[in-house]
Amino acid sequence: MKFSFVDPFPEHYFSFFMNSESIREYWEETGYHPTSIETAWLIYSSFKLTFDEKCQFWECIAWKMPDMEIIGRPNCPHYDSLHNFLYRFMAVSKRFLTGLMIILIAFILLKMPMMIISLMRLFHQLIP
Repeated sequence: MKFSFVDPFPEHYFSFFMNSESIREYWEETGYHPTSIETAWLIYSSFKLTFDEKCQFWECIAWKMPDMEIIGRPNCPHYDSLHNFLYRFMAVSKRFLTGLMIILIAFILLKMPMMIISLMRLFHQLIP
């Protein structure tokens, strides 16, 4: 599911990442098109998309949809630009995931000698 920045979003583009079939059908029937911020939230909450696909759609929002102000409310600070927020969110998320992978790899490498010893003991018990 790749979009280039040159091509426009396809008709009913939100159907790619909506979790609710009934809401998607209702929006298609009524001709509703979500705003930039609603689209960003639909992408964020989608179960169907990988993180890389979400980033690709968020970049399309920044390139193709109008910028909006994010109004502050409880648990959500005010942002002047949705586009800037999306770029910052993607950068922070990618750094977090990279750090998480490094920690996971380090954990596996540290535990690997103990796992090998445990497997050797198990095989030694199974094979006389």
